[in-house]
Amino acid sequence: MLSIINQSKNSIMKPKHPAYISVCNSLKDAINNNEFPVDSFLPPEADLEKHYGVSRTTIRRAIEILAQEGYVEVTQGRGTMVLNQSKKQNVGMLSSIYRTLRNNGLTIRPRSVHIDTIPAERKVACALGLPEGSAVLRIQRIQLANEEPISIITNYINPEFVPDFEKDFEDMESLYELLEVRYGIIIDSTYDVISAKAADFMEAELLQVKSGAPLITFERHTYSNRIPQTYDNNIIRADKFQYEIKH
Repeated sequence: MLSIINQSKNSIMKPKHPAYISVCNSLKDAINNNEFPVDSFLPPEADLEKHYGVSRTTIRRAIEILAQEGYVEVTQGRGTMVLNQSKKQNVGMLSSIYRTLRNNGLTIRPRSVHIDTIPAERKVACALGLPEGSAVLRIQRIQLANEEPISIITNYINPEFVPDFEKDFEDMESLYELLEVRYGIIIDSTYDVISAKAADFMEAELLQVKSGAPLITFERHTYSNRIPQTYDNNIIRADKFQYEIKH
């Protein structure tokens, strides 16, 4: 039985982003409102197709995003199970790495900035709410703290949101601040995945650490009014940076 609220059904199709993002947001609302309790299963794909009036591909892309963000788990032969959101730690880090380091009294600046436009691979396209292969802006740089390399940062952005970005980036210190001041894009929510790894040869060279040194990997999805804005990948020296989590 499909129990998604009628308001969600009537308001999902909006012109500013693809149908699967709208479906994803509607399902997210239903999960957050406990219409699909923890450990229950979402309706079958065929029922969701009929309810939303979209294709099977759209439903699958929406569920893929929900799974990436930790809302559901797709189990072969059983269906799509709703996960317990209360077990996910909310780091509460809407600030960028730049702001965090700056607030600790460090002088931060980018080095070796490279900007290009590339076709989005599936993961990036999904994170930005774009069709696979769409043109996305990629920004790669080394972040220095007091002139010492501390992180390797790669950001992906829909170029339609940031015209003339290459020119604006020249004076940029913080990407999020530039988005807010120059383009009026205010990041109001994020989904972060934090893990650890050992530095490979290239990472060790760029960050001036020994190969195998501990690093923090920080993957972030950012949103403004629930519309995907950036997909960020950060590799950070574990000996120079720490996260504090407040509950």
